[in-house]
Amino acid sequence: MAPAPPARPGGGAVHDRDRIAERVAALGAAISVDYSARLADGDAVVLVGVLRGCLPFLADLARTLRVDSEIDFLAISRFAPNSGRVRLTCRVATRALMGFRTEFTSLTSGTGIMTFSSAGHDREVQGLV
Repeated sequence: MAPAPPARPGGGAVHDRDRIAERVAALGAAISVDYSARLADGDAVVLVGVLRGCLPFLADLARTLRVDSEIDFLAISRFAPNSGRVRLTCRVATRALMGFRTEFTSLTSGTGIMTFSSAGHDREVQGLV
């Protein structure tokens, strides 16, 4: 059994508000630098977080970005009781998953199961097919 974490004085927050704000600003600046040259017109960085409790953090992060952004959510549920496995459910643009199947298989040591279902099309892409 892991030792209990040390008690926080007065039961307060682990980090103070200013320290968190500084770290979020630094993260937003790094993401902005990394993606400003990579994004085409009309594209946006997609910030994905676990559905429970991530919105305040993602909103703060999105406000610090100097590139367009969208927020999406990932749901986590138990796959089977006491199996140690979880089911991740999210809505992701297909372009974000291209080439990810091999990486997913490597990340899960071949034990992951990936399935897809179509939720439709968000926007029409003009041009030659």
